[in-house]
Amino acid sequence: MAILYSVLMVFFLLTCLLMILVILLQPGKSDIAALGGGGGFMGGGGATSFLTKLTSGLAITYMIMVIVLGKLAVGTFTEVREAQSTVDITTTPAAADSATDGADDSGADASDSSGE
Repeated sequence: MAILYSVLMVFFLLTCLLMILVILLQPGKSDIAALGGGGGFMGGGGATSFLTKLTSGLAITYMIMVIVLGKLAVGTFTEVREAQSTVDITTTPAAADSATDGADDSGADASDSSGE
C-alpha cells in the first residue's frame, strides 16, 4: 500500500509541475490581440487550442489524483494513529503514576514535617 501511495504521489507532483508549466506557456488575452486578433493569420489558434486541451486534461488528472491520494492517506494515517494511541495510553499513565506517586509522597512528607 505504501509503494502505491509513493508512486501516485510522484505522478501527482509531476502532474502539478507540468500543469504549472503549461499554464505559464499560454499566451494572455492581450498577447493574442497583438498577434492579429485571434490567430486567423498563420494558424496561431492551433497552439492555443492544444495548450487549452492539455491544461484541461491535466486539471482533470489533478482532481482525480487529489481524491485518490486523499482516500489512500485517510486509511494509512488512521492505522498509524490507532497504533500510536494504544501504545501511548498503556505506557504513559503507568510511568506518570509511578513518578507522581514518589514525588507526592516525598513532597507531602516534607510539607507535613515543616508545617508541624
